[in-house]
Amino acid sequence: MPGSRTSFGTAAALAVAVLLGVTSSPMVAGESLRQSHTVQIRNLRFSPSELVVAPGDTVEWVNKDLIPHTITSDDRTWDSERLNQNDRWEVVVHEGMRETYFCRYHPSMTGRLVIRLRSPG
Repeated sequence: MPGSRTSFGTAAALAVAVLLGVTSSPMVAGESLRQSHTVQIRNLRFSPSELVVAPGDTVEWVNKDLIPHTITSDDRTWDSERLNQNDRWEVVVHEGMRETYFCRYHPSMTGRLVIRLRSPG
């Protein structure tokens, strides 16, 4: 059956590609560019207070203070809720997300994600 042979051939080629780690998906190439960043909360400050990131990157905040904090975007579209000492919270950066954030318990604590698109490699 010609149809069966084509399906088998296609399936076999796909299996070989998967085993070799070959794919035509553009996501795989982009995944290698994704970065992880850490912001520490210490002494009532976000450190660093400004961080350059790109869509697809992950930003993790770690509360090193004895008191609780939040990571809340200025427009409140993303919010960690209460983070106690040594609690962690992360967000994946996307285009169009709010860049500036603060702590709801301590509004003078502010930070900023500078979102820049990566240039094609």
